Amino acid sequence: MKCVSSLFLSVLAVALFSCSESAIHKKMSSCDSLVIEFYSPHSDSIIKTFEATGQNAIRKMAGFVDGSTSAEFKCGYDGHLVFYSGGKAQLPIMFQYREPDCRHFLYESDGKTKSTKLNQEAADFL
Repeated sequence: MKCVSSLFLSVLAVALFSCSESAIHKKMSSCDSLVIEFYSPHSDSIIKTFEATGQNAIRKMAGFVDGSTSAEFKCGYDGHLVFYSGGKAQLPIMFQYREPDCRHFLYESDGKTKSTKLNQEAADFL
């Protein structure tokens, strides 16, 4: 009986964990590439572009974007990310990471503008 109880709890924990993943996180995590473009300070001129095709990097960035809600700051942006699936852009996301008090991601989902916190780990990753 003890083994059945442990097995049940393990299955329940996995089920709860998988259900907690948001639709936006699932959409980003299923993409096959990610392009990150960095802007020149105080400008929207692109100075650097980075492309990732590794699932670990894509899932990690998806987890950062799908963070807790933040205020919609008006600080300008340091760049943008675009998740791609089959060569088609799925979700463009603006980000601000240079100003610690203003770090956030900004994107549109279900017709609504959403802003989420960009934490120190995400800033370091970028």
